[in-house]
Amino acid sequence: MSNSERNETLLISDCLEWRRILVDAQTQITSEGDKITNSCILGTFYTANPPRYENGDSITQKYLGGEVTFFHGRVLDVDTDLPVAGASLNVWECAVNGLYDQQDPDQPPENMRGMFTSDEDGRYAFYCIKLVPYPVPYDGHAGDILKLMDRHPYRAEHIHFMLTCHSYHRLITQVLPDDDTYLNSDSVYAVKSDLLLQFKPYNPPTLRGKGVNEAHVKWEVNWDFKIKPHKM
Repeated sequence: MSNSERNETLLISDCLEWRRILVDAQTQITSEGDKITNSCILGTFYTANPPRYENGDSITQKYLGGEVTFFHGRVLDVDTDLPVAGASLNVWECAVNGLYDQQDPDQPPENMRGMFTSDEDGRYAFYCIKLVPYPVPYDGHAGDILKLMDRHPYRAEHIHFMLTCHSYHRLITQVLPDDDTYLNSDSVYAVKSDLLLQFKPYNPPTLRGKGVNEAHVKWEVNWDFKIKPHKM
């Protein structure tokens, strides 16, 4: 079932919770008292080199519907709470139909994906669509396993991030709305209470990028990431 657009092995491990446990055991470096942003699974639809955008741009190359959202925040040093400039944020989400670009011939390559860089104040910003739930591919072995466990195939609404910056530990995570229907039954066990966010009515910012019609924007999210520096 696996090919260049789908990794059934990783999907099976997610459905069995193996990979989440391994991620936490091997990459989560939180010590008692730290407020580092929690890690989460990479997911099966990651790509390494998405289009690079300016802060305030949209990751939507082809709009298929959905409620346009302004997603912004800061990248901070967890030890000092100071801004981290020059951090790369690889972000990706599915379209409103619940499909990633690799799954959908109606989407152009790299749709709903982008790479952003935090500015001198640690700030990042982009436009996306409001998150939607979707079923993981369940026409293969992962679907058979879910059926045997009497579990549904739906992922809770989420958006993925990978943060990298010189002298800091890489962060792989995903964040989720705190009112999603599937928080307690996510098919790949990826929900963590400290990764829940809120969508609020849109307040137009001073920073405006390309590819956005302000009249279509309905929501905004303000979310800060706290990352851990390498020890010298």
